[in-house]
Amino acid sequence: MAKQESKGIAPLERSSYEFMAALLVASMIPLIPNWLVCLVCWIVLEGIALYICMASSITLNYSNRRKFFLSLCCLTFLTSISFNQIRTRYREENVIPPSVRYMPSWGPMPGNIPASVAEINGRLLDKYKSRFNLVVVLYHRINYESELDKRDLCKSDLVKIRPENIYVKIDYNQHFLKEMQMGATSQNFTLVALPRGMNPEDFNTLSEAESKGAQIVETNSLGIISRS
Repeated sequence: MAKQESKGIAPLERSSYEFMAALLVASMIPLIPNWLVCLVCWIVLEGIALYICMASSITLNYSNRRKFFLSLCCLTFLTSISFNQIRTRYREENVIPPSVRYMPSWGPMPGNIPASVAEINGRLLDKYKSRFNLVVVLYHRINYESELDKRDLCKSDLVKIRPENIYVKIDYNQHFLKEMQMGATSQNFTLVALPRGMNPEDFNTLSEAESKGAQIVETNSLGIISRS
């Protein structure tokens, strides 16, 4: 009597490996914090999906029109999901949330020193120190003039972000002193995040600063400095 051969486990088809690769990439994406790496992973995943739709054994007998329609549906679905994830990660890395109080206190320096000082909570900004430096801008807002287009701004020196309370001095310029002599009393403090390589001398208005990649982080009116 002939001995019946035992059958082992059948090897996976090529399409199964492709599907497993897609699952592996998809499972890694939620664990990736960097937006650029996340973008690359989504491109790889869409490439695998496109290959499965067009050239795998699963769609071998499909017509070209059916393959194209299936590919379009898959790419549209994956792109709709990936867009929000990549945008969220990008904003987390590159956009400082404006709703946080980064300046606990601000106001004129004591005595007759022609300068003001602002306190910055550097701990809240520490994650952005590789991308931004800081500058504090001081100005009077007279009548209804635009804050973004105000010229002759008083600016602090460039401040590097560090995880501590940072006291920043802003010297008054001649235009600011002239406005004080004319009766201007309110002081507006604006914290601006400058991209690395940009300096306070590179802009004359807040609008110009934004056009060059700076971010207006916070704006406050006259307050009292507390060093306790």
